[in-house]
This record gives sequence, C-alpha cells and structure tokens, in this order.
Amino acid sequence: MLTLEEQVEKLVGFDIPDGDKGKVAHDIGQGCQEISNRMRQLDHMDMDSFTFTTEITDRAGVPYTGDIISIVRENGVKGKFEVCTPIPPHDRYLATDTDSLKFRSKYNPAYYILHKNGEYDGDGDTSMTARASIYIIPTPNSSNNERGWVSQVPHYSFEVAMLLFNEIPFFPPKYNYAAVLYAAIQILERRLVNFAVEDEDDEMVVIMQEALKNYKTQYDEVFAFKGADKKQQGQQ
Repeated sequence: MLTLEEQVEKLVGFDIPDGDKGKVAHDIGQGCQEISNRMRQLDHMDMDSFTFTTEITDRAGVPYTGDIISIVRENGVKGKFEVCTPIPPHDRYLATDTDSLKFRSKYNPAYYILHKNGEYDGDGDTSMTARASIYIIPTPNSSNNERGWVSQVPHYSFEVAMLLFNEIPFFPPKYNYAAVLYAAIQILERRLVNFAVEDEDDEMVVIMQEALKNYKTQYDEVFAFKGADKKQQGQQ
C-alpha cells in the first residue's frame, strides 16, 4: 500500500521536494479538520466516526485534544454512568471538600480542564489544547467500578513523519482519500500560482488545471453524497 506521501504524489504527478513536505503535512491536517467539521454538520450520526474515547482510572487525566462530546463516570455500580458537568479549575479543591456547597460526589461528578502552566476552563482557544488536560472529580479508579471515560473529536495536527504512514492516524479510513485529495488540491493551486509568475509551459498549465478541476469535483462529491444520503433517510 502506498504511503500518504506517495498517494499525494500520484495525484499531483510529481515528487514532493523535501522542503515542501512540511506544507504537505499541514495540508493533510487541514483537510482532516475540514472533513471532520463538514461531515459532522451534514450528519450528526456520523460523529462516532470522528470520536475517540479514552478511559480514566486514576488522577492522571487525559490530554484535551478537541471538541468534547461526553464525559462520564461510573457511580460504583458496574455499567451505571453519571454525566460529568464542567466546573472552573479553581473550584477543583472545593469539589472534593464534603463541607463545601461545591462538593461533587460519585452521583454528580464533574470535570475540569487544566492548563499545565495554570488554569484553563476550556473557552475554545484550541491553540492551548496540546498543553491542557481533562480531569474528573471524584478521581476515577478501576477497582470500585468508578472508571471515567472522555469522548472527544480531535483537532487534527499532522507531522512530516506521518507522511510515511499508509493511513492518517486517528482519522476514519473511509475519508482518508478525501484528505489526500484536499492536500493535492492545495499543492496544485500553489504550483499554478508559481507557474503564472515563472511563465511555465502552457501545456503543463492546462494539464494541471484540468487535474485540479477534476480533484475539486471529486472532493465536493464526498460531501454531496453524504448530504444526499441524509436527505433520503429523512424522507423514509
């Protein structure tokens, strides 16, 4: 199976220079984010395809990586879950104080998001997500049927080393080709801009323009089909 880099190169028709691989990795990451956002808008039921759940059994917490879908905690009975509601991080100590009005028990658990260098309450500043973690109160544990689960839709980032992978990590395989298409479109658009400046061969420009048009059509069809399927389901 082709690596992601080879998949992109097959579409654009030329090898990606080492100096451009950072841009290509960024393009794939941006494509993943756009596909995730658009698909979830078209079909809420498809959210599961983009959601990843992490189990918590101690006080370590889990990295805050994107949009929170749900956070739950077992209440001492196996399989019985209570929804965790958000609290400001500065209330985390009061939430464990049985004499406080802000106390949280296993029957009304809470969660908070804490920045490694200070407090952070999850106000949507995604630039901070890589340095923040999610914690549950009371502290989950596995021995008393009091485990916690955090479900999130990640904000995708993509590193150059991942170009050697065959598929995009933590991304639905069925949309892998769409993300590669997105990257190819960005590459061809940049190349055509450079060609206009450098006065390259007209025949090559026409070939690339046709390829770009074809790839944009294919990319848009991914969402068109999803929208049509959703409409058809609503009529049944």
